[in-house]
Formats: sequence, structure tokens, C-alpha cells
Amino acid sequence: MKIYLLLTSHIFCLYPIFICIYTLKKRNNIEAGYVALQIFFNVFFSIIYHTFDYDDVNIKGEIIDKKYYTWLILDHWSSFSSIIITTLYYLRVRPPKFYILSYFMTILILISKLSFSGIITEGFIFIILLMLLIFNYKIIKKYIIMFPLTSILSLIFALSALITINSDYLTINKINNVINKNNTVYNNSIYNNNTNNNTNNNTNNNINNIGNVNDNILTIEHWHSLWHIFIFLTAGIICHTRLMFDKILYPNIYNRTRTRTRTSSNSL
Repeated sequence: MKIYLLLTSHIFCLYPIFICIYTLKKRNNIEAGYVALQIFFNVFFSIIYHTFDYDDVNIKGEIIDKKYYTWLILDHWSSFSSIIITTLYYLRVRPPKFYILSYFMTILILISKLSFSGIITEGFIFIILLMLLIFNYKIIKKYIIMFPLTSILSLIFALSALITINSDYLTINKINNVINKNNTVYNNSIYNNNTNNNTNNNTNNNINNIGNVNDNILTIEHWHSLWHIFIFLTAGIICHTRLMFDKILYPNIYNRTRTRTRTSSNSL
């Protein structure tokens, strides 16, 4: 029975979605509902996109290349946006700033994804996250002091997600290098009208190298599935930390609403 790891690994999204829906229902936190919707559509786009990785699940169409590129853009864009929006929620950015920053960041990510290479977009995301963490170091310090266990777990999960996605990219690059080398040998053999055994042997060796890369203990499918698992666990644990912090800061909904009203009335 085939497991379809790239698809089934999305089940871990239930953790952050459940925490956010619970927070929305019990704490009347609209931002949590916004995060839950963002993660839900991220998973929807990702599942459709990853069906192209399995021939027996792939949604075939007349313009499959265009469809593939569309779902690829939606998957990457929603993934990066989910990371930024969940981070804003974790750092307790208050509305309306939360929604303004979320919209502004997601548009910038979309522009970057459509205009530049993947490395530039990922570097842009990294800079945004770094700036958010630096500017909001006080709340992070409170989280570490009050919830050391969840803080350590969130750090472990985040680093694991970073390691797995980097390993995924490295494995893809290895396969692409082998394919490019194989195409170069083949093109040279045609150009030189060379059909001797040495050229054929080189081509066969390069094809075998692709198999060797895929025959490693962890393939692209495994690395990317682990990325799904760890990034959803990271989102879940930081949303859970935010929930625990809010319960201490506002023991009940009445006090939380009253405090917000009083703060708003005293502000400009």
C-alpha cells in the first residue's frame, strides 16, 4: 500500500488549526481564526500541488504545465505567507496592525515570488523574520521565562524544519546536476557524431547516478515530508504558547475585552 508521504504528512496541520479554532471559540480571538484560515488554504494549495509528484494521483489536463506552475506559485506563496502571519500572531501584534502587516507582507511575498528567483524570495523571508524577532525580543523573552519547555520545543522544531528543507534543496540540486551533465554528454555526442561505447557508458553512468541519489535513505519525498511535519509542529507549538500566555494575561474573556476597551479609550 502506497503511503503518499508528500500528501499524508499534511495531517500534522490539524495541530495548529485545532489550537487556533479553539482559541477563536473559547477566547474570541479573531486573529487566531485568521491564522487557521491561512494554514487551511496553505494546506489545500500544497496538496493539489503535490499531487503532481505522483503519476497515479496527478490531476491531468490539457494545459498541465500551466496548471502545475499555477499551483506551484500558490503553494510557495501561501507557505511563506503562513510563516509570516503565524509569526506575527505569535509575537502578539495587535489588530489592526496585525491585519495591515499581514496583507502588506503577503503582497510583497507574491511580488517577490513572481519577479525573482527562489533564493531571493527565501532570503527576503529570512530578513523579515529576523527583523520581526529582533524588534519584538521582549515578548520572546517573556515566552522563554514563562514557558521554557514550549520555547525549547519550538526552537527544535523550527531548526529541524530549516534543516529538512535545506536537505531537500540539496538533494534536488544533486539530481539536477546529474541530469544537466547527462544532457551535456548526450548533446556533445550528437554534435560530434560520436556513437562510440565510451560516450554511451558515460551516459549510462550518469543515469545510474540519478538512481543512486534517489536510493539514499532519505529521498526528496522524505525530506520534504519531514519539512511539512516540522513546520506544522512549529506553528502548532507557538500558537499553543500564545494561547497559554493569553490565559495568564487574560484569565477570562470579560477581563480581556474590558482591558482592551479601557486601553483604547485612554489612547489617542
